Amino acid sequence: MVDEMLLRSIVEQKSTGTVVLCGAGNNARKSLDFLKSKGCTKILCFTDKNVRLHFNTLLGYEILPLDTILKQYHLNDLFFYVTPDGLAKKEIYETLRKSAVSDQQILNCREWEYKRGCALLEDVCVVGDNYLRLCYVYFAITSAKYNLNDYIIFGNIYEEKTISDFIDFRNERAKNVALNLPSPCNDCQFIETKAYHREKKIRYLNTIISNPCNLNCIYCVIHDKNPNEENVRLARNFIMSTFIKCLQKTNVLSDKIFLDISAGEYSLLTEIQKDDILYVCESYVEGGQLLTNAVQYDSKLEYTLRKYRHIGIYTVISLDAGTPETYHAVKGANVFKNVCQNIKDYVKNDCEVRLKYNFLPQNSTKSDVDGFVKFCIEVQKISKKMLVVALSRDFGAYRDDLGEMLYFIVEMHSRLNKSGIFSQILKDAFTVKQYDQIVTLADLHTFNYSE
Repeated sequence: MVDEMLLRSIVEQKSTGTVVLCGAGNNARKSLDFLKSKGCTKILCFTDKNVRLHFNTLLGYEILPLDTILKQYHLNDLFFYVTPDGLAKKEIYETLRKSAVSDQQILNCREWEYKRGCALLEDVCVVGDNYLRLCYVYFAITSAKYNLNDYIIFGNIYEEKTISDFIDFRNERAKNVALNLPSPCNDCQFIETKAYHREKKIRYLNTIISNPCNLNCIYCVIHDKNPNEENVRLARNFIMSTFIKCLQKTNVLSDKIFLDISAGEYSLLTEIQKDDILYVCESYVEGGQLLTNAVQYDSKLEYTLRKYRHIGIYTVISLDAGTPETYHAVKGANVFKNVCQNIKDYVKNDCEVRLKYNFLPQNSTKSDVDGFVKFCIEVQKISKKMLVVALSRDFGAYRDDLGEMLYFIVEMHSRLNKSGIFSQILKDAFTVKQYDQIVTLADLHTFNYSE
């Protein structure tokens, strides 16, 4: 998206400024050719964050560090054209804004705005049985005052009024956050000043429908263990593609979305619902996670994961234990060995499987860390790609202090990484202080929990 009027003012000499091309990568030549095709010859140089490129030439122009350019030239005499697309473009836009470059000086970043905000608030829609919700994070993580009703609009999710009310609700909340006005979100650690989509479309769709589940996890806050009959009926008749088409009618849906099917158990969905998820992946999705507990092996899930692996569809399985005894205590069923075998079978059948460990006082033990790490190494040997493991905690509980859990999290994180497994500490499961503690201790890792 190029500011044609601004570009024309440069071409017609109405502006004294010259253009810096940001990014000396694959799109550099195309971007330079585009500017010249518009009659823009006032090109100063390229800039790039890669220090190895600095002070070399590209297509007849020098590649300079951004700070060198800003020292040698008056900022008001510069305009910038960002050459990459996607997230790299957003990253460069944020870098320019942090360097005091205004939006009016950036020729082609009109899709972004730099402000105080939260992507979880602006891009996300969480779908319940009879409500739409802002943000998928349970802020009991960071605040004992968290009230779920502050984030919900109740109503028939297929009706235009409910969707419109939700969008108005979201926009008002985003405005209050941007202006730092009173809001339930104001104390949230995920609010930050950075680049956000100027056009507020739903880009992340998360379902927490009251689907049936065959486990009884002690930490679960998403799944209603005793749903009323009406919610069960709504859940059994929920069709994702129908809801998506309702969003499209109100013009609030992005062209492609990230799909998060997380509530209940995938293998217990109806065949109609599973086929509909296949259709949604084909038609609307660019990336997504279809959660399962792997108590039952599901051939339709395997097919979906294999067919759409190339667009970033994967499954997440929370094992949460390293021994059968702990699994039974945490998950409420004596099926540990069966689940472990099903996980291996999904991986053998070329599905992308990401494992997850939700830390609790009950599973923060040496035997569980040992057992889980051993199992991950076994899975890694089967997998064609590096195994990803996410480390989280009982996110529905407010914990000011992780206590002994902290050391078991660090131990597991360090051992997984040393084993060639990508261990990811989920930032949205911990307070900033807790996350920093984990990362610092993991870097040092000078203790031994077995002593």
